[in-house]
Amino acid sequence: MKIIRIILLIAVCLGSVNMEAQKMRRGGRVAGKHIRNKVVAKKVIRRTALVLIRAHKLTKENKNYTGKLAMAVRHQRYARILYRKGNFARAIHQSRLSRRLAFLAIQANKGTVAKDEQLGADDNSDDKTNPTDAELEKELPADTVTDQELINSELSDIDLDDND
Repeated sequence: MKIIRIILLIAVCLGSVNMEAQKMRRGGRVAGKHIRNKVVAKKVIRRTALVLIRAHKLTKENKNYTGKLAMAVRHQRYARILYRKGNFARAIHQSRLSRRLAFLAIQANKGTVAKDEQLGADDNSDDKTNPTDAELEKELPADTVTDQELINSELSDIDLDDND
């Protein structure tokens, strides 16, 4: 009887050790995913900033104000805020939408989207849920900036710093 108790005690201890090991492995994957999303988010935001600068320049030159540039800038600014709060997956989604809107502004102002500016598989987050544009739109802080107002200002707040 004593041997059975000892065996049961050992089995329970081994089971709890195994459960802790599984939790640690899962936590490691989550942490790794978070770090990967941070790297991807920074890359996406920086690439989108370059596209926005080009869209800004073309809109300033051709003066075709569709409102797409202003929306793109709003989404990009919000992506920066999300990134700095550590919400990297959502920052990626916001910045990707910003880039798509910037593409529309570029095309409306007689420009073409360069191949290296296009969205690719490396611009995706590990987050399997892809929010709709309407959901991303609802998240934006209130702002009424227009294309006309933007072309007369510098877009200094659309990119991340090297320290981010």
